[in-house]
Amino acid sequence: TRVRSSAASDVYKRQLYLYGVFVVSWEIRMKIARRLSRQKIVYKAVSEIKPAVKAEHAKAVVAVFVVSALFMSASQGMVAPVFAHLFKETSSGVRTLGFMTMVPQIALLVLSPFIGGLEDRYGRYPFLLLGFAGLVVTNISYLFAHGVAAYTGIRLAQTMVCVGIIPATMSMLADVVPEQQRTRRISLILAGHAGGMTLGPVIGGFLLQRWGATAPFGVSALFNLAALCFVGTMLPRIS
Repeated sequence: TRVRSSAASDVYKRQLYLYGVFVVSWEIRMKIARRLSRQKIVYKAVSEIKPAVKAEHAKAVVAVFVVSALFMSASQGMVAPVFAHLFKETSSGVRTLGFMTMVPQIALLVLSPFIGGLEDRYGRYPFLLLGFAGLVVTNISYLFAHGVAAYTGIRLAQTMVCVGIIPATMSMLADVVPEQQRTRRISLILAGHAGGMTLGPVIGGFLLQRWGATAPFGVSALFNLAALCFVGTMLPRIS
C-alpha cells in the first residue's frame, strides 16, 4: 500500500510540474505575441508616416531650389549687359567678352569632379551656403574693380566658389524625390534657371541705362543674398 501511495504521489508531482511548465511557457508565448503585435502596429504607423514626411521634404526642397535658381541665374544675366557696355569702347572688346566666358567654363571643367568628391565626403549643405555667399562677395567686388584683368579675376573666383551649387542641388534632389518624379522636378529647376536668364539681362539693361554700371552689380549681389537667406532658412536638412 505504501509503495502504491508513493508511486501515485510521484505521478501527481510529475503532472503538477508539467502543468506548471505548460502554464509558464504559455505566458511567455503570449507576452512574445503581444510584443510582436505592438511592434507591427508601430512599424505600420512609421511606414505610413515616412512617405508623407518625405513627400513634404521633396516639395520644400524643390521649391527652395527653383527660387534659388531663379535668383542666381537672374543675377548672372544681370551683369552681362554691363560687361558689354564697359568693353564696347576697347579695341578687343569682343575678344575680352569671349575670354571672360571661356575662363569660368575651364574652371568648371577642372574643379567639378574635385568639388563633387568633397561634397560626398563633407556634405552638400555647406557647399550650397559657401557657393551663394561667394556669389554675394564677388558681385560686391565688381563694384570696386577697374580694368579687364580685375573683372576676369573676379569672374574666375566667382566660378570657383559656386561650382558646387549645381552638383549639390541635383544630389539633394535625388535623395528626397522619388525616381518617377525626378525628371519633372529637375525640369522645374531648369525652368527657374531659364526664367532667371531671361529676366536678368532685361533688368540689368534697365538698371544700367537708369543708374549706371554700379546698379546692376549691387542688385545682383542683393539677389544672391536673397538666395543665400532662402537656402539657409527654408531648405530642410537632409540626413
